[in-house]
Amino acid sequence: MHALAMDQGLAAVLGAGVGVIGAVGAAGLTFLGVRHQVRETAKNERLRTARAERVEAYTALTAAAMEAVEAITNLRVSLQAEHDDPSIGPDGDVVEGVAETLVSRIDTAANSVQEASRCAAKILVLGPMPAAQAAHELVGSARSAFYEVTHAYSSGSPEPGWEDRHEASMAALAEALGAFAGGAGALVGDS
Repeated sequence: MHALAMDQGLAAVLGAGVGVIGAVGAAGLTFLGVRHQVRETAKNERLRTARAERVEAYTALTAAAMEAVEAITNLRVSLQAEHDDPSIGPDGDVVEGVAETLVSRIDTAANSVQEASRCAAKILVLGPMPAAQAAHELVGSARSAFYEVTHAYSSGSPEPGWEDRHEASMAALAEALGAFAGGAGALVGDS
């Protein structure tokens, strides 16, 4: 009977040991599963945050570029109107209100191009590189269009052929804006 008690005690100890090993194994597997789930959740959250930042940056550049197109167009209209029908006062100077309007339009156009440049800088950081390159081309086109319209009137009278250069620069700006917006939309859609 003594051997039987020993066998039952040994069986109880072995059974408890197996139970402990099973519990530790289950706890280990649970830990690994939870750790994997936490990592995946963190990874998905980082991706979601990066996508939201890109959407915000792409939208901001698109809006700034559209404002630049409008500001440059308004500047051209004002400069052309002033050239066609000068607002010269009795003292031979440009009427003050007209000059203020022209300066304001130049400032607005310059500021909108500068804002587009700031937005493009953020895209350079957020990426990806195709979006950064398209943003760079868009800002370059906006600068070129702004230069063409302001340079045309810097000497008082536009140079021959300036309208064609300006129209070409505005067409390039519109094309760059379309390329950026299309590429950004595709990138955001892929994320």
